[in-house]
Amino acid sequence: MSSDRLRAVVGVGEDDVAASTDAFALLEQIVAKRLARRLTTVIDTLGLDETKRRNWLRLAREAGLPCIAVAFDVPAAQCRERNRGRTKRIPAAVLTQQVKSWPAVRDGLPTEGFDRVITAGESVRVVPESFVTASQAAERQQERPEVLRFGLHIGRFVFDANIADELAAIVAAAESAGFDSIYVMDHFRQIPQLGRPWEDFLESYTTLAWLAARTERVALGALVTGITYRNVAHLGKIVATLDVPAAGARCVGSGWPGSRPSIVRTAGISRRCRNGTRCWRMCCRCCGAGLSGVSWPGARCAGDGLLSATDSVANSDCRRR
Repeated sequence: MSSDRLRAVVGVGEDDVAASTDAFALLEQIVAKRLARRLTTVIDTLGLDETKRRNWLRLAREAGLPCIAVAFDVPAAQCRERNRGRTKRIPAAVLTQQVKSWPAVRDGLPTEGFDRVITAGESVRVVPESFVTASQAAERQQERPEVLRFGLHIGRFVFDANIADELAAIVAAAESAGFDSIYVMDHFRQIPQLGRPWEDFLESYTTLAWLAARTERVALGALVTGITYRNVAHLGKIVATLDVPAAGARCVGSGWPGSRPSIVRTAGISRRCRNGTRCWRMCCRCCGAGLSGVSWPGARCAGDGLLSATDSVANSDCRRR
């Protein structure tokens, strides 16, 4: 948040001193709103006002965020030289007062409670100039901001209470908290990394259908689907059917239950396969066969007259429509 740039927003330019009061009022509002959302906020001002500094520190503490002061100890002669090069110069008396007040501010920063005070003797990491001037990237970020999305992987079903009640509570809390997706595993029994073989373990696609009826927004999927567990055409039918209650938010992962499988990410689909690529492709074609149908000849993996009225799983972006 630059006070100079906010002068240009509320006034006629960054050097419009008459707009300073409104610019700083707007800066305080923006800072308060961003910190309330726990967003990283950089405040670019002279920072000579102790009251404002303490207020920013208070807002950071209330949001549970660290607050760092960066002190640029610029020599007075350099400040005056830069001022002479400005189109609209800061009055000499004002600049002199700022230069005189700076040493006391600089020396007092370590006692004000900041988590860290960075001075001229330390390295300050800045954004490369190529990124600062990358207008297309900046516009793209404003239009479609890059964000982190989090998924919840449910790998165990051992609860103190009823499994259905506990599972319903978990997915409701996950969706309310903003999770982007919920995944379950596709195994016949529990894997040794997470529990004992005889623990309760639900069938994946039955569970996903049950979850689809109890959620509204999150994507649902299996990480991963064992493509050798089911007839491939039947698997395509299962996935296409899940697409209906999940409103298009099924994200299918396929896998081969062998050692050291490779992982590939394509078109929104987690494809984990060592020997079963042909079966996986057939499954995708089953999901998007359309009413005209498809056939898949082969000695080991074949299908004929496969129909589907749903969109292809390969076109899914794992979001609910």
